Amino acid sequence: MITETIEIKYFTDKIDRLAYIDGKSDWIDLRAAEDVLDEMRSFGLLSSEDRHILSKTGGTAEPCLIVAGDGSSALVWNCRWDVGEWASSCSITVDDVSGKAVRISTASLVNVYGESAKAGSVQVDGTELREEYYILLDLWVGFLTSYYDANLLTVTEPEDISEKGAKFLLNLELHPDKVPQTCSLPLELSYNEVRFNF
Repeated sequence: MITETIEIKYFTDKIDRLAYIDGKSDWIDLRAAEDVLDEMRSFGLLSSEDRHILSKTGGTAEPCLIVAGDGSSALVWNCRWDVGEWASSCSITVDDVSGKAVRISTASLVNVYGESAKAGSVQVDGTELREEYYILLDLWVGFLTSYYDANLLTVTEPEDISEKGAKFLLNLELHPDKVPQTCSLPLELSYNEVRFNF
C-alpha cells in the first residue's frame, strides 16, 4: 500500500485541526493536483522530464478557507512543489468540493522557447515572440476546455505582447450541475512562467 503525507499549516490555534476518518473523509490531497500535472503533460504543457522532477520532489498541500464579501466560503487546497536548485516551482489550488484546479502556476517549467528559455537567454523578434505566445495559448485553451469540459467563447488579447509576457482573458462557458455559467479567467504567459486565474 502506498501512503501519502499531507503537511497542513495552521495559522491560528482557534480552529479545530483536520483529522482523517477512514471511510468518511473526502478532503482533497495532492492526488487531484497530480492528475492536473499529468493532463498538462498530455497536452504538451509540461515535459516528461519536468513531471519526473516534480514527482521526485514531492509536494505539500495546505487547506485554505476563502471567504467572499457576501459571506459565502469555499475550502481549497494549495498544492505546491518547490524544486530549489533549479528555482522551479509549481502550484495548483484545488477546490475541495469539485476536486478541480481553480488556479495553476508554473515557473521555469514552461518550455516555450526550448532549453535556452530556462537560462534567460531568449533572443526573438516581435513577430516570433507573438507567434510563440499564440502557440502556447492554443495549448492552454485545449487543456482548459478539456479539463473543465468547457466551451471557449472568446479570447481578449493583450494590447502589448513583449518579452515580459502577455495577459489573455479567456471567456469560458462551464457546465456545473448541467447549468451553463460564463466566466472570464485570466491566463498570463511569459517565457518562463504561466499563471492561470491569478
